[in-house]
Amino acid sequence: MRLYSLDFEVKSVTRALAPDRDTSYQYFDEEKAQGEIKEMGTEAGKENLKGRVRQFLAAYQLKRMGCDLNQQNKKIRSKRIRSTNVSADTAAIAYYQAHIDKYRDLQSLLAISERDGSLSDDQLREVRTLVKEVFHDMLSDFKGIICTTSVASANLTVRRFRAELVFTDEAARQSELGSLISVAHYQPHAWFFLGDTAQLKPYVGEDSKATDNPFIRQMSVSLIERAVLAGVELGWLNITHRLRGSLCPLSSKIHYGDNMRIAGSPHWKWPPSTVAFATEVTKLLGPSANMLYSSRVVVQFPFASATPAGTSSKNITHVRWVLDQVKKMLQNSALTEIDSKRMASILILPLYKAQVDLYREKLHNERIQKRISDEDFRRIEVRTLDSAQGEERDVVIVDYVQTHKAGFCMDPNRNCLATTRAKQCEILIINAGMTNSPQAKNSKIGQILAEAAERGIILKVLSCSNCEDPSHKDDECDQKFESKRCNWCNEIGHSRATCPKVQCRNCRGLGHVEPNCPNPKLCQQCGQQAMAGHRKTCLGKRICSVCWECHTGDPCNACAHCRKKGHKASGCFLNPASKKKPKHRPLKCYCCAELGHKAGDCPNKPPRLG
Repeated sequence: MRLYSLDFEVKSVTRALAPDRDTSYQYFDEEKAQGEIKEMGTEAGKENLKGRVRQFLAAYQLKRMGCDLNQQNKKIRSKRIRSTNVSADTAAIAYYQAHIDKYRDLQSLLAISERDGSLSDDQLREVRTLVKEVFHDMLSDFKGIICTTSVASANLTVRRFRAELVFTDEAARQSELGSLISVAHYQPHAWFFLGDTAQLKPYVGEDSKATDNPFIRQMSVSLIERAVLAGVELGWLNITHRLRGSLCPLSSKIHYGDNMRIAGSPHWKWPPSTVAFATEVTKLLGPSANMLYSSRVVVQFPFASATPAGTSSKNITHVRWVLDQVKKMLQNSALTEIDSKRMASILILPLYKAQVDLYREKLHNERIQKRISDEDFRRIEVRTLDSAQGEERDVVIVDYVQTHKAGFCMDPNRNCLATTRAKQCEILIINAGMTNSPQAKNSKIGQILAEAAERGIILKVLSCSNCEDPSHKDDECDQKFESKRCNWCNEIGHSRATCPKVQCRNCRGLGHVEPNCPNPKLCQQCGQQAMAGHRKTCLGKRICSVCWECHTGDPCNACAHCRKKGHKASGCFLNPASKKKPKHRPLKCYCCAELGHKAGDCPNKPPRLG
C-alpha cells in the first residue's frame, strides 16, 4: 500500500466521500475546451464575436491556457494516481465500506452532503476528524506492506501499523536523523538500511551551510556512511542488473574497486538492442576505437566555451551537438528497449541548472517546429544530475558543461552517479581542459578520461569558435569575426583557437592549440614522445615549462604568455587574466562569528578547561 502524508490522504478520502459542488476541486473538461476552441476557429464562431475582437482573443487565450495547464497537471497527477488500486485513500474507503456500521456519525454527515450537495466548514472539519479514525482503525488491522517516507512514518496514526520488518531504501541519501526515525518509533524484528555510499550524499542547502550551525558537516553524513567510517562490517550487493554492454568495467574499476559484476550470461550483457547501440557508437568513434563494440563514448569540444548564467553556466555548443545526435537516435528504429519493441528512452543530465533550461528551451522549439514529434518528445527527459538518483534510461547523456575548470564536477559521488544511470548507451561530455590542474587530473574526472583514452573511446568534435556551431569549423563560418575578441591576446577579429600568439601546451609551438597540434603527444616531464607506460620510466626528470629545454634549477625567467623575459604571465600586460582583481574574502572567526580576525586570535575565546 502506498501512503503519502496523512493530511493528504485524509483530504483525498474526504473529497471522494463528500464532494463539494461549489468549493471542491473540479477536473478540467478538456474535450469541452477543445470543442469550444474549434468552434471559435470556424466562420460561425468568428461571426458571433464579430466586432468584439478583444473578447474573442481573451476567450480564445483563456481556453488555450486552460488546456496547457491541464496537460501540466496531468503529468503531476499521473505519478500519484498511477497506482490508486493500492493507495492508502482507496484502502481507507474500502475499509469504511466494509465496516460502515462502526461509523454512524460519518455516515450521517455523508447523507447530509448527498442531500444538500455540500457541507459547512464545521461539518467538513468533523468529517476529516472521523476519516482520521477510519485511518486509525484501518492501519491497526492492516496486514501487508506499506510504502511511505520516513517523515510520514513518524505520524502517531501511521505508527498504529505494527511493522515486523522495516526497510529504509536510499539510506545513503538520507541524513542520520532521518534514518533514526524508524528506529525511534518502531519495534520490528529487524531494520534494513539499503544504500550506496559511492553515490550522492544527504543534501544540505547553501542557506544552511551559510549559518553558524556547528552540526552542518554531520547533516551531510548518512547513517550508512557513519557505519563505514566506524569500521562496521557491512553486507554488499555487488551485482548490477542495469549496466549492459561495455558499461560496467569502467564504473566498477573507478568507483567500486573493481568489485561490481554483471548479472547473467553474455546474452544478457549483449542483447540485440545493446548491440545496435554499440554499433552506432563505434561508427561515431571511427577508427580510434580500440574495442569491437563500445556502448560508452566520451565527447570533447576543444573550441567550445562555457558562459556564465548568474551563478550557473551553460554551453550552447554542447546543446547543439547533443540535439543533433538525439534526433538521429529517434529516427533509428533499431534502437529499442531491452527485449522489447518499444523505442528507447533518452535521459539528458547536465550538471548545471542553466544548461537544463537551455536544453528544454531548444527541445520545445524543435517540437513546435515539428522537427520532433510529440511521441518522440515524450521519450526525452532533461533533468540535473543531482536529481537523477534512482533514475535509469536506455540512453543517458551526461553534460559536464565546463571547458576549462572542474569545480564541483570533481565530486566523486556525482561522477559515480553519472556513470551508472545508463542501461544500454552512455555519452559523457567531458572536455580535456577540465583536468588542467593536478587536483582535477587525480580526481574521478581525470580517472574517467584516462580510462577512456586507454580504451580509445574519446571523440573530439571540432566546432566553430565564432558562432559556437559544431557543424562546421572557423574557416567555413559565414558570420564575421568583427565582434569576436580573442581571450589570449585581447585583440578583435579572431578567437583563441586561431590566434597567432597562442602557445600549444603539447609542443610549445605558436599559432595553434593542443587539440590541433600536428606533433604526437609529448611527455610533459621529459619532452619525449609519450607512449604507453612512458610516464613510469621518466619519473624524476624535469623539463622547463617555459622554454621547453632540459635544464636544472628553476624555470627560466620568461613569460609563458608572450615569451618575453623579465616578467611572469601573471604580470603580463598582454594577458587579459592578469588584469582581473583577486577576490578578497574577509576573515571570519568561528568562535564569535565576527569579521576581521581568526579563531586563534579571538579576544572572546573561552578559556580552555583543565
